[in-house]
Amino acid sequence: MKMTYGKLNTLSDQLALKLQSLGAKPNMFIGLLMDDKSFDLCVGVLGILKSGAAYVPMDVARYSSERIKFMIEDAEMRMLVSVTAHTKMVAGLGRNLENIV
Repeated sequence: MKMTYGKLNTLSDQLALKLQSLGAKPNMFIGLLMDDKSFDLCVGVLGILKSGAAYVPMDVARYSSERIKFMIEDAEMRMLVSVTAHTKMVAGLGRNLENIV
């Protein structure tokens, strides 16, 4: 996929609308479970911010599953934006999270 500002804007708008339809709003934290320095990371950050919510970055390379669970519980997250590669890990977090891939 060719990365352009137009594509970034379109995809982040789509993500923002999806998040808003699921209840994203100001003063809400949404987890962002992505690989470093990816186009998907940029889409995730902008999409969450455009939805009105705040993002909480989570790096699977740096944080253990227990640390990520703590972050989710501490911030009272109900939603998590991730990539397909992390779907299995998200399912193993044992919490009712809406996972947007």
